[in-house]
Amino acid sequence: MRHQFGISVSAAVAAGVLVQSAASLLRDDMTATIIAALVAALAAYAAAGFIRSARSTHGRTRGACLAGAAASGFLGLLYLLPQGPASVPPPVQVTLALSLVAMMVLQLGLLIRSETTGLALVTRVLDVAAGSAAVFSLVWRFAIEPAIGALPYGASSVMGLLEGCAIFGAAWALVSIVNTAPGRSGHAAHLLGTILTLYAVNVLLGLLDYGNEDSPYAALADTAVVTIALLLVLVSRDIAGGAHQPHNPSFSVVWMLLPYVPMSLTFVAVAALSLQPDGANPMLICVLLATTAMAMIRQFLSLLVIRDQAHQIDRQRELLDRQAHHDSLTGLYNRAACHAHAEQILDSVQPHQQAAVLLIDLDGFKPVNDTLGHAAGDAVLIEVGSRMTEAIRPGDVAARLGGDEFVVLLPRIADTHHAEALAQRLLRHIAEPIPIGDATARVSASIGISLATGKGHDLRTLLREADDALYTAKASGKNTFHRYDTQMQRTTGLAA
Repeated sequence: MRHQFGISVSAAVAAGVLVQSAASLLRDDMTATIIAALVAALAAYAAAGFIRSARSTHGRTRGACLAGAAASGFLGLLYLLPQGPASVPPPVQVTLALSLVAMMVLQLGLLIRSETTGLALVTRVLDVAAGSAAVFSLVWRFAIEPAIGALPYGASSVMGLLEGCAIFGAAWALVSIVNTAPGRSGHAAHLLGTILTLYAVNVLLGLLDYGNEDSPYAALADTAVVTIALLLVLVSRDIAGGAHQPHNPSFSVVWMLLPYVPMSLTFVAVAALSLQPDGANPMLICVLLATTAMAMIRQFLSLLVIRDQAHQIDRQRELLDRQAHHDSLTGLYNRAACHAHAEQILDSVQPHQQAAVLLIDLDGFKPVNDTLGHAAGDAVLIEVGSRMTEAIRPGDVAARLGGDEFVVLLPRIADTHHAEALAQRLLRHIAEPIPIGDATARVSASIGISLATGKGHDLRTLLREADDALYTAKASGKNTFHRYDTQMQRTTGLAA
C-alpha cells in the first residue's frame, strides 16, 4: 500500500508539473484560463466518481463519498470564478474555500473509523492544536505579515483565517492517519491527507505570490492545484475499498515523535522573531507560548495513555492466562493446568510426606441433563465447582477434567486421614440439594483416592489408580469414596 501511495502521489505531481509547464508557454491570461478549466473539469470528473461510488456503498463510506462529491464541487466552482486562487478572495470565494476544507475534513473523518476516547482523544486534539499553532505562527511571520502592505484593507485577516483553517485541516488529517493502520481504503485516506496538506501549501503560495512580480510562487500554486484535482480523481476511484481501521498508536514511532514537531517549529519561530529589528509581535508570542504549553501537556498525557494501555495489556494477559488455564464453565483449573500443578506438587513431595489425588465423578448427573435440560446441567456443574472450592484447603488444587469428572490435588499431607476427611467433606457438600429455578437438582459423587509417598510418581499413574478406586466406589453403591491399594482388581471392583 505504501508503494501504491507513493506512485500515485508522484504521478499526480509529475502530471501537475507537466501541465503547468505546458501552460506557461502561453500568455499569462491563457495560462490561468487553461489551469482553471482543467481543474474544474477534473473536479467535475471526481464528483461524478464519488457519486457513482456512493450508489454502491452504504453507511460511513457512502457519507464519505457524498462529502467527496461536495468537496470536488466546491473546488470546481472555486476555479470557475473570474478571480484566480492567488488573488484576494471575495466573500463568496472564501466561503467556497472554507467549505472545500470542511468537506475534505468531513470525508476523511467518515473514512477513518476511529475509536479513540478519553486521554487518547485529548492527546490527539493537542497534537492537532499544537502543530497547527506552530505552523501558523511561522506562516504569519514569513507570509502573512510581509503581504499585509500589499493586501487590501482587511484581506490579511481573511487570508489568515483561510490559511489557518487549511493548516488545521492538514494537521488533523496527518495526525489521524498516523494514529490508524492501513485498511482497505487506506490508500484513499492517505491521498486525502496529502490533498489537505497540498491545499494548505497552495494557499500559502498564493500569499507569498501576492504583490511579487515574476515570482515562482504562482507556477508552484498552479502545479499544486492541478495535483490536488488529480488526487481527488484517484480518491474517487479508491474510496469504495472500505474503512480505514484504527490501531494502537502507542507503538508508532511517528506518533511518539509528534509532540516534538510543534516544539521544534516553535523554536524556529522564536529564533525568527528574535531577529526582527522592530521586536516580536505580541500575538505571535502568545501563540508560541500556548503551543509550547500544549506540547508539554500532550507529552504528559501521552505518558498517562501509555500507562493506561500498559494496564490494559496486563488485564488482557491475565484474561488470556485465565482462559488458557481455567475451565470456561466452572472457573476451576482445566486439564492442562491440572497436569502442570501436579508436576510441581509431585516434584516437591519430601520422602516423609505424601500427596493425594482425588478423582471425582458425579452420580445422577445424566438424569438432571435429560429431565431439566443442558442449562440446568451446566448450573449443576458450576455449583459443584463452587462447593469444591469452598471445601478444599488453601493450596489444594481443584480442576475439571471434562464432563462431570473432577480432580483434587492435595500437596504435602501427613497421612491418609487428611485425604479421607476431605473426601467426606466433598461428598457432604456435593450431595446437598441444588435449586435451579423452580426445580431442585440432586446429585452425589463417587471419589477414588490415590496416594504418592515421596518422589518418583507421575499424574498419569496416580489418575489410573484413582480411577480404579473410583470404579470400586461406584460398585459399592455410589455416594462414597474408596482408596486405592495394590491388591485392588478392576474386574470385580472389590478389594481382593
